[in-house]
Amino acid sequence: MNPSPHALRQALAAHPGWMSGPFLAKVLQTPAEDLRPALDELVSAGLVELSGQDSPYWKWKDPAAAEAEVAAMGAEERRDLHRRLYDFIAAQGDSDSFAGLLAEHAGPAGLRAEAFRWNMRAGEISAAAGNFAGAARYYRRALDFAAEPGQEASTYLQLANLECHLGRFAAAEQPYREALARLNGETNPAAWLRAVQSLAAALVEQGRYAEALNELQKVRARIPDFGSGLERNVILLHLAQVYIGMGMMREADAALQEVGDMSAREEFASLAPYQQLLSGKLEVIQGRLAPAFRIFEEAARGFEIQGDLAGKLEVLLSISAPLMEHYLLKEAQALLDQLSSWEELKDFPALDHSVKLRRLSLGTFLGKWDPKDLDLLSQDSAEIGRVEDWLTFWFHLSLAARRLKESKSAETFLRKAKAVLDRISQGLEPGQRESFLRRPDIARILRLSERDLSQPVTPKVRARRSLPSSGPAEAATLAPPLTNPKK
Repeated sequence: MNPSPHALRQALAAHPGWMSGPFLAKVLQTPAEDLRPALDELVSAGLVELSGQDSPYWKWKDPAAAEAEVAAMGAEERRDLHRRLYDFIAAQGDSDSFAGLLAEHAGPAGLRAEAFRWNMRAGEISAAAGNFAGAARYYRRALDFAAEPGQEASTYLQLANLECHLGRFAAAEQPYREALARLNGETNPAAWLRAVQSLAAALVEQGRYAEALNELQKVRARIPDFGSGLERNVILLHLAQVYIGMGMMREADAALQEVGDMSAREEFASLAPYQQLLSGKLEVIQGRLAPAFRIFEEAARGFEIQGDLAGKLEVLLSISAPLMEHYLLKEAQALLDQLSSWEELKDFPALDHSVKLRRLSLGTFLGKWDPKDLDLLSQDSAEIGRVEDWLTFWFHLSLAARRLKESKSAETFLRKAKAVLDRISQGLEPGQRESFLRRPDIARILRLSERDLSQPVTPKVRARRSLPSSGPAEAATLAPPLTNPKK
């Protein structure tokens, strides 16, 4: 039986990819050889593309025209066509390879449960492959097919985690809140706890420390066993990060000491590198570089043992900032060159952005900077990146400009750093604000803001003996082997 040209057009238009002869034959319930004349006519008319001759495949050429072709079909006819397309693809096996195509057809075929499943799976596969925009489209479409609040919550969490992974922490906040609105802390405490922690982390990266603290305090109020277990120590790490941001050094140190003591136990040993990373950051803020670098070395070793590349990247970023601030530029360049050479860096867009800011800072210290590039970059500061990275970035640029006797640029950069500082400060309660403004690095920015920036600066270069015992030139050896850093 020869299919009508109209039915052939519809089948090609309804499928977003290439279609083989057997695929078309099954969908149209027609022998493959009977389809070739009509397909040749569509190719000659310029409506359909042909790929290959021995094993040919066909695809509709214009996506907009294909969409119009499908839209002109009746609802029942369209649903039946998508069901036949779905059934053929599902029968091929190896479902992950066809997750995206199954997601495309399940919804229009009226298969809501399958549509939710395959859109979620296609989103996960796309994200793992680095196709983050595609992953977001699948997750948003999965929301249309969620059958109950738990499915909605899991989808919102995927969307929020994706935004955080991309460094868009403000965009992640609303999906996290949507997920929490659908999670019950009594019936599903583990999922609720993870969502609260993730929301607090997103708020921290925006510099909204008071709000993050409030979210973490909810955990204390609602999780009965907060006083023991792995969850308690993870919350303490989150609280320590908030305390560091707010300048509450004693509270941060106490929280980290407690986690450090607990991480000596085997069941909590996996937390040790995270505790060491935050302890090193605390030492850096207080100006104690020698102990900070020793702690960072321990953290790097721990992350390497755990195969946590993101953790290693975070350690190296934390080392690079004080190196530049104390004008150890060769060491900072060696470190950032090694970081930038990692192919895996592209798998962590948020950290990649942090590396980009560090490299631009270093370039400015070395006298290589373009004001136009920096102006364009500053437009992204409210949408992407971590607020503490932006604060450090503008402050370092002001130091570099002063070193180069570019007083006007130094004043502009310091003003930008002060604006970031003010934005953080405005979200704090009076007592919290006082503590934040006493934070040593914040206090330094405030002092310089009140100073006459036209006066030359004499850089204070720390003695090399203040660096780790391995020597400053070997700071970059904290990086994992380049052969296979994930091992």
